Parts: sequence; structure tokens; C-alpha cells
Amino acid sequence: MQAKSIPLFIAFAAAAAGISAPAAAKGPEAGDIYAGVTLGGAAIVPKGLNVDSDKRAEGRVSGGLFVGAQIGALPIGSGWPLAVEASHQNIARHKVTYKTANGARSELTASGSSTSLALKLDAPITERFALYGKLGVARNKVDGSTPAGQPVIDIDGSKNGLLTALGLQYRFDAPVTLRGELTNFGKSSAKSSAGGLSVSLAYRF
Repeated sequence: MQAKSIPLFIAFAAAAAGISAPAAAKGPEAGDIYAGVTLGGAAIVPKGLNVDSDKRAEGRVSGGLFVGAQIGALPIGSGWPLAVEASHQNIARHKVTYKTANGARSELTASGSSTSLALKLDAPITERFALYGKLGVARNKVDGSTPAGQPVIDIDGSKNGLLTALGLQYRFDAPVTLRGELTNFGKSSAKSSAGGLSVSLAYRF
């Protein structure tokens, strides 16, 4: 997830720099403030483990909050809406199944959080639908533990990571927007990274 999402976002942003799309009717304008809640699955991905290909990391339902402000458009003027967005995402406790050196299965229990600040660029498809991408920095934290009797796997720690995200949003008649997003939080510690898939509702003031 981490390696693939970065080039996709770069291509997305490059297209935005040279293509102007008409603004949606009654769409967001510079100065608009919005806030919302997020619900979805998020998971820690440890480095250096032989993760079981039949039973990979299974993110559990995790909640989050975000707030943002429209700051303009790209290209400057009447292009695609550009916002700055701050968020906090919980990464609920979940298990990562992996194979030990002798081939047996074991489970690493992990949890964490991500606090981020990012730019969000919308690419309108219709008056209501839009694709969007986010690029920013995240402060991530992770805690992990292994079952008694198994070798200790140290993934604990915190790290600044490159946050990237791709999503699709739908704007209702009311100032409410429904979003679906694939997010890569970047490195969560020296020996792990984090990512997730979520659905969120945003309210524009």
C-alpha cells in the first residue's frame, strides 16, 4: 500500500497542475470551514516479518476526527478546490498473523494512532461527485506485543511519516459530504508502517 500510493498521488497532482476543471455549482469556496468524523479499518504493517499470506493483517474498526479549510484552487483562480486538513485517526488493537523461524504461526497484537496535517485537492467529476488526493505529514505512534513464550518483536515507537491518500466524495444538497478514502499514514515506527480504508462524513460551515 505504501509504495504504490505515492506514485499514484504524484500523477494525480501533476494532472491538477495543468488541467482546469469547472467548479461545481454551490461548491466549496475559499474560506469555507468543514469538520467531520471517520470510521473504517486501519492496520499496522510490521517490517521484517514473514506475514502469513493466507491471513494478513486484519485492521479493526477505528474512528477519527478531522477539520479543514478551503484555501483556494489549482491552477490558481477557478481550478480544482484546494484545502488544508488536520486529522486524528485511531488505529484500534488488531492482530497480525506471521510465520516464525520454525514455520509455526504466531500473532503480533498492534495498535496506534496517527495525527496529520495535509493538503487536499479535489478533481470534480460531476456537480456532486469528485475524486480527491491528499499529501501531508503524519505523526504516527504504535504499540505491539507478542504471545507469552514467543520471541519479542519490538515495533513500539513513534515516527513522522509521509501521508498520502486517494478518495471519492459525494456532496449532498445539505452542506454534507460523504467520502470514501484509502490512506497511507507512512512509517509508524522504525520497524512498521500503517494504512487504512475509511468512510467519513464532513459538514461544511
